[in-house]
Amino acid sequence: MRSKARIRDPHARSLPDRDLVEELIGEEGEDTLTHTPDNVYEILNDVVLDRGPNPTMSQIELFGDDEHFTTLLADGICIATPTGSTAYNLAAGGSLSHPENPVILVTAICAHTLSFRPIILPDTIVLRMGVPYDARTSSWASFDGRERIELHPGDYVTVSASRYPFANVLPPGGQGEGWVHSISKTLNWNSRQKQKSFK
Repeated sequence: MRSKARIRDPHARSLPDRDLVEELIGEEGEDTLTHTPDNVYEILNDVVLDRGPNPTMSQIELFGDDEHFTTLLADGICIATPTGSTAYNLAAGGSLSHPENPVILVTAICAHTLSFRPIILPDTIVLRMGVPYDARTSSWASFDGRERIELHPGDYVTVSASRYPFANVLPPGGQGEGWVHSISKTLNWNSRQKQKSFK
Protein backbone atom coordinates (compact mmCIF):
# COMPACT_ATOMS: atom_id res chain seq x y z
CA MET A 1 0.00 0.00 0.00
CA ARG A 2 1.24 3.48 -0.79
CA SER A 3 0.62 6.51 1.39
CA LYS A 4 1.23 10.13 0.46
CA ALA A 5 1.28 12.82 3.14
CA ARG A 6 0.31 16.30 2.00
CA ILE A 7 1.27 19.16 4.31
CA ARG A 8 -0.24 22.40 3.09
CA ASP A 9 1.07 25.95 3.28
CA PRO A 10 0.92 27.10 6.94
CA HIS A 11 -0.53 30.48 5.87
CA ALA A 12 -3.45 28.71 4.15
CA ARG A 13 -4.48 27.14 7.45
CA SER A 14 -5.38 30.45 9.00
CA LEU A 15 -8.30 31.14 6.65
CA PRO A 16 -11.49 30.42 8.66
CA ASP A 17 -13.89 30.10 5.72
CA ARG A 18 -12.10 27.21 3.98
CA ASP A 19 -13.79 23.81 3.81
CA LEU A 20 -11.64 20.69 3.43
CA VAL A 21 -14.55 18.63 2.08
CA GLU A 22 -15.17 21.08 -0.76
CA GLU A 23 -11.47 21.30 -1.54
CA LEU A 24 -10.80 17.57 -1.73
CA ILE A 25 -13.86 16.21 -3.56
CA GLY A 26 -12.59 15.13 -6.95
CA GLU A 27 -9.18 16.65 -6.42
CA GLU A 28 -6.98 13.67 -7.18
CA GLY A 29 -6.83 10.09 -8.33
CA GLU A 30 -3.99 7.59 -8.57
CA ASP A 31 -2.92 8.75 -12.04
CA THR A 32 -3.99 12.41 -11.92
CA LEU A 33 -2.27 14.07 -8.98
CA THR A 34 -2.96 17.79 -8.65
CA HIS A 35 -0.19 18.35 -6.15
CA THR A 36 3.24 17.09 -5.27
CA PRO A 37 3.10 15.13 -1.99
CA ASP A 38 5.54 16.18 0.69
CA ASN A 39 6.33 12.56 1.57
CA VAL A 40 5.57 9.14 0.05
CA TYR A 41 5.66 5.98 2.17
CA GLU A 42 5.48 2.34 1.10
CA ILE A 43 3.80 0.37 3.87
CA LEU A 44 3.08 -3.29 4.54
CA ASN A 45 0.66 -3.21 7.49
CA ASP A 46 -1.15 0.04 8.24
CA VAL A 47 -1.45 3.81 8.21
CA VAL A 48 -2.79 5.26 11.46
CA LEU A 49 -4.07 8.77 12.13
CA ASP A 50 -4.49 9.45 15.84
CA ARG A 51 -4.72 12.27 18.38
CA GLY A 52 -1.11 11.85 19.49
CA PRO A 53 -0.34 13.83 22.66
CA ASN A 54 -3.53 15.88 22.38
CA PRO A 55 -5.98 15.37 25.27
CA THR A 56 -9.05 15.59 23.01
CA MET A 57 -10.35 13.47 20.16
CA SER A 58 -9.19 13.81 16.58
CA GLN A 59 -11.59 15.14 13.98
CA ILE A 60 -10.86 13.45 10.64
CA GLU A 61 -12.58 13.77 7.27
CA LEU A 62 -12.62 10.46 5.36
CA PHE A 63 -12.87 10.41 1.56
CA GLY A 64 -13.08 7.55 -0.93
CA ASP A 65 -12.29 8.47 -4.55
CA ASP A 66 -14.56 11.45 -5.31
CA GLU A 67 -16.91 10.91 -2.38
CA HIS A 68 -16.89 12.27 1.16
CA PHE A 69 -17.57 9.20 3.34
CA THR A 70 -17.89 10.67 6.80
CA THR A 71 -16.48 12.92 9.50
CA LEU A 72 -14.90 10.89 12.27
CA LEU A 73 -14.56 11.93 15.92
CA ALA A 74 -12.35 9.37 17.61
CA ASP A 75 -8.94 8.68 19.06
CA GLY A 76 -7.97 7.89 15.49
CA ILE A 77 -8.44 5.69 12.44
CA CYS A 78 -6.49 2.68 11.17
CA ILE A 79 -6.22 1.94 7.44
CA ALA A 80 -4.82 -1.58 7.10
CA THR A 81 -3.78 -4.05 4.44
CA PRO A 82 -4.86 -7.71 4.70
CA THR A 83 -1.35 -8.47 5.99
CA GLY A 84 -1.81 -5.84 8.69
CA SER A 85 -5.32 -7.00 9.61
CA THR A 86 -3.91 -9.09 12.47
CA ALA A 87 -1.96 -6.16 13.97
CA TYR A 88 -3.28 -2.79 15.23
CA ASN A 89 -6.42 -3.23 13.11
CA LEU A 90 -7.39 -6.34 15.08
CA ALA A 91 -6.60 -4.69 18.43
CA ALA A 92 -8.92 -1.80 17.47
CA GLY A 93 -11.78 -4.23 16.73
CA GLY A 94 -11.29 -4.59 12.97
CA SER A 95 -11.85 -7.68 10.86
CA LEU A 96 -9.35 -10.39 10.08
CA SER A 97 -8.64 -10.68 6.36
CA HIS A 98 -6.92 -13.43 4.40
CA PRO A 99 -3.72 -12.06 2.79
CA GLU A 100 -4.93 -12.88 -0.73
CA ASN A 101 -7.99 -10.60 -0.47
CA PRO A 102 -7.56 -7.44 -2.56
CA VAL A 103 -9.01 -5.11 0.08
CA ILE A 104 -8.31 -2.16 2.38
CA LEU A 105 -9.64 -2.28 5.93
CA VAL A 106 -10.90 0.86 7.69
CA THR A 107 -11.26 0.72 11.48
CA ALA A 108 -11.99 3.55 13.90
CA ILE A 109 -10.00 3.71 17.13
CA CYS A 110 -12.33 4.42 20.07
CA ALA A 111 -14.94 6.22 17.97
CA HIS A 112 -17.26 8.69 19.70
CA THR A 113 -20.29 6.88 18.23
CA LEU A 114 -21.33 3.26 18.62
CA SER A 115 -22.43 3.13 14.97
CA PHE A 116 -19.00 3.54 13.33
CA ARG A 117 -18.34 -0.08 12.48
CA PRO A 118 -15.23 -1.40 10.69
CA ILE A 119 -15.58 -1.46 6.91
CA ILE A 120 -13.78 -3.45 4.21
CA LEU A 121 -13.25 -1.66 0.86
CA PRO A 122 -11.82 -2.80 -2.49
CA ASP A 123 -8.14 -1.97 -2.96
CA THR A 124 -8.97 -0.08 -6.16
CA ILE A 125 -10.26 2.83 -4.09
CA VAL A 126 -8.13 5.88 -3.27
CA LEU A 127 -8.68 6.97 0.34
CA ARG A 128 -7.90 10.37 1.78
CA MET A 129 -7.96 11.35 5.43
CA GLY A 130 -7.70 15.00 6.34
CA VAL A 131 -7.87 17.31 9.33
CA PRO A 132 -10.62 19.91 8.72
CA TYR A 133 -9.80 23.59 9.03
CA ASP A 134 -12.11 24.00 12.02
CA ALA A 135 -10.67 21.04 13.98
CA ARG A 136 -9.84 21.75 17.62
CA THR A 137 -6.46 20.03 17.45
CA SER A 138 -3.96 18.56 15.04
CA SER A 139 -3.67 14.82 14.35
CA TRP A 140 -0.65 12.57 13.95
CA ALA A 141 0.02 10.08 11.15
CA SER A 142 2.21 7.01 11.46
CA PHE A 143 3.25 4.60 8.72
CA ASP A 144 3.82 0.99 9.80
CA GLY A 145 4.61 2.41 13.25
CA ARG A 146 7.91 3.87 12.04
CA GLU A 147 7.62 7.37 10.60
CA ARG A 148 5.39 9.84 12.48
CA ILE A 149 4.31 13.30 11.32
CA GLU A 150 1.94 15.94 12.65
CA LEU A 151 -1.05 16.91 10.50
CA HIS A 152 -2.38 20.41 11.04
CA PRO A 153 -5.83 21.63 9.92
CA GLY A 154 -5.88 21.46 6.13
CA ASP A 155 -3.33 18.63 5.90
CA TYR A 156 -4.27 15.20 4.60
CA VAL A 157 -2.94 11.74 3.77
CA THR A 158 -3.74 9.84 0.58
CA VAL A 159 -3.74 6.02 0.69
CA SER A 160 -3.82 3.73 -2.34
CA ALA A 161 -2.83 0.16 -3.14
CA SER A 162 0.63 -0.17 -4.64
CA ARG A 163 0.96 -1.41 -8.20
CA TYR A 164 3.79 -3.69 -7.11
CA PRO A 165 2.85 -6.80 -5.10
CA PHE A 166 4.83 -7.73 -2.02
CA ALA A 167 6.74 -10.99 -2.47
CA ASN A 168 5.96 -13.76 0.04
CA VAL A 169 7.62 -17.07 0.78
CA LEU A 170 4.88 -19.64 1.34
CA PRO A 171 5.13 -23.06 2.96
CA PRO A 172 4.10 -26.07 0.86
CA GLY A 173 0.44 -27.05 1.14
CA GLY A 174 -1.25 -23.77 0.34
CA GLN A 175 -1.40 -20.37 2.01
CA GLY A 176 -5.01 -20.74 3.15
CA GLU A 177 -4.27 -23.67 5.42
CA GLY A 178 -1.11 -22.06 6.79
CA TRP A 179 -2.84 -18.74 7.51
CA VAL A 180 -5.73 -20.32 9.43
CA HIS A 181 -3.26 -22.46 11.38
CA SER A 182 -1.18 -19.37 12.16
CA ILE A 183 -4.05 -17.29 13.55
CA SER A 184 -5.36 -20.30 15.47
CA LYS A 185 -1.95 -20.90 17.05
CA THR A 186 -0.92 -17.27 17.58
CA LEU A 187 -4.25 -15.63 18.42
CA ASN A 188 -6.13 -18.65 19.80
CA TRP A 189 -8.77 -17.88 17.18
CA ASN A 190 -12.12 -19.44 18.13
CA SER A 191 -10.46 -21.42 20.92
CA ARG A 192 -12.94 -22.60 23.55
CA GLN A 193 -13.68 -25.47 25.86
CA LYS A 194 -15.51 -28.33 24.17
CA GLN A 195 -19.12 -28.80 25.28
CA LYS A 196 -20.08 -32.05 26.95
CA SER A 197 -22.56 -34.35 25.29
CA PHE A 198 -26.16 -34.42 26.63
CA LYS A 199 -25.78 -38.15 27.10
